Amino acid sequence: MIGLVKVLEEKMVPLIVVKKLLEDKKGEMSYIQQATLDYARKFTKIKCDNLDEIFKKLKDIGLSEEIIIQLLNIAPETIEELRTILVRERKIFKTEELEEILNLLNNIRS
Repeated sequence: MIGLVKVLEEKMVPLIVVKKLLEDKKGEMSYIQQATLDYARKFTKIKCDNLDEIFKKLKDIGLSEEIIIQLLNIAPETIEELRTILVRERKIFKTEELEEILNLLNNIRS
């Protein structure tokens, strides 16, 4: 019989957080956990340094949590790439704000 797991909380997190959680996991991993860890290792584009601080700064710029997570997962390198992600915010960003966002992402890029 398969043991049931009760979900206590569901929350979106960046891929780097998934990677860290699985790497810190004690004991044997299931096939899905191992596959997820392999994926996270392959596609994580940022370092975990100062992640909370970067998240807060991006929030202060006026970005939603969902968009921040996408920015951390995709780590756009140009203003054009950034604009394609930010279009969902339904807000017009000044060039200075876009440059600030890119600078924050560049500081944690791996």
